[in-house]
Amino acid sequence: MAWIIIIILVIILIIIVRFTSDVKKQNDQVLLEGGMRSKYAELIEYLKAGQGSVLSERASSITVGKSNMDGQTVFVLIQTFKTLSVQWKCKSIMFGNHQLEWEFYKELSQKMMFERIKNGLSLYYKNKLYK
Repeated sequence: MAWIIIIILVIILIIIVRFTSDVKKQNDQVLLEGGMRSKYAELIEYLKAGQGSVLSERASSITVGKSNMDGQTVFVLIQTFKTLSVQWKCKSIMFGNHQLEWEFYKELSQKMMFERIKNGLSLYYKNKLYK
């Protein structure tokens, strides 16, 4: 019985070590490509729309947006192994809290990513906020 528990613990440990190693490899790869700010510079500029700024940056994620007295609107870009996840979060005194998420193949044109995000937000505003 004790051997079974030891075997299960060893398997769990192997899985954790492999996952941690894969995440480190991914983070190192993003850093070799100049980091999130450089790798997704075009998309970040589209999302900032001349008004936002980079609020935080890590090895495989970056948050851009703006805050004011009425609330906060941010886009969080998270690179996973083969995709880029973009989360939109809006906290507004007037409109409440809202959130959307998109998944893109990380090599997709950043202009196409932005167009999908822009269209998704337009549809969301039309259906949810201006109903």
